[in-house]
Amino acid sequence: MKLFDVMVRQLEHVFIRKSDEMIGLDIGTGFVKVAQVNRKGGQPVLTNLGRVAIPTGIMDDGYIIDVNGMTQTIRECLALSYAVGKEVVVGLSGCHVFSREITMPVMPKQELAEAVKWGLEEYVPYPVDSFYYDFDIIGSNEDGKTFELLLVAAPYEIVNPLIAAVTAAGLELVAIETEALASVRVLQKSKDSGASSGHFFVIDIGAKLSQLTIFQKGVPFYTRIVPVGGMHFTQVIMQVTGLDFNEADMLKSKKNAFLQSADFIGELSKVNQELKLLIVQLAFEGRQTLDSYITQNHQVMIDQVFLMGGGACLKNLLPELRHQMDLTIEMVNPLAFMSASTAFDPQFLERVIPQMAVAIGLALRGDA
Repeated sequence: MKLFDVMVRQLEHVFIRKSDEMIGLDIGTGFVKVAQVNRKGGQPVLTNLGRVAIPTGIMDDGYIIDVNGMTQTIRECLALSYAVGKEVVVGLSGCHVFSREITMPVMPKQELAEAVKWGLEEYVPYPVDSFYYDFDIIGSNEDGKTFELLLVAAPYEIVNPLIAAVTAAGLELVAIETEALASVRVLQKSKDSGASSGHFFVIDIGAKLSQLTIFQKGVPFYTRIVPVGGMHFTQVIMQVTGLDFNEADMLKSKKNAFLQSADFIGELSKVNQELKLLIVQLAFEGRQTLDSYITQNHQVMIDQVFLMGGGACLKNLLPELRHQMDLTIEMVNPLAFMSASTAFDPQFLERVIPQMAVAIGLALRGDA
């Protein structure tokens, strides 16, 4: 069964009338995030944002185990954001989504769909009849005899509870897509991103996990999940200072310099030492992922490395990661190519915008 099958009849209708205000809904490992973008005047304008922590017991290892609880959390986030309308594009986390580039002979689209269908057992590592799937043509060989396809698959047990929670929250599901595809939409639209060639590396630090994705020609080519996230930074602060989790997280979010800059000279605090151990682990995984890819793909150069996600907001994390990986890394900034409503508090935007890139990318789906 094709991924997004439940929305296929809606897609063409939605994109023909080009909804002016789409809602992007990003359900991560720790937070539900909502963004709404208005596209009436040509340049997109960010009009609404919201973020709500996912209560304990609603998700387990990326799976929604309490649909009613997730429905309530989505409703709370929508109310907090003041988003209007019903149409929503929802992101799927890369934790349990399989993607693969495959090559097929050139043939009519209907025949291509059948050929992919009959080859699923070979391509996808999930049991037959246990997943949704979809594919798209991303290129063709120079001889014009073969297509390059991106095949994406996700288990029913991931997608079905997600659909149930979103529809129960009163939203009209327009499409589901991977977080990686949403983030690349933001990167490629940004005039200052340096990602125009489509060969880049994204480090997305979530609440519990970090997603490392290599993009080739603007397509997510390879993804790794690393068990380091913003929650682990908070736990370090909590354990060393004796604060409870909420107090430690509040201090971290206030940009306190628990992590000294890479050029700091002097005795490092215990918190700083422990945080650096986590960042060294993340940097090692990132560098290893990148080096392995470059070794296997000699002709492809990675133009840029980008950092995003809620966990990336830790003060001095960006320069420390640059130092540890010995790379030029830039923070993703969705506002580089779009404006934001004047109703937003500038300090609020500065604090939350790095973690809203996926939600914004989802809200931009179908934009010209």
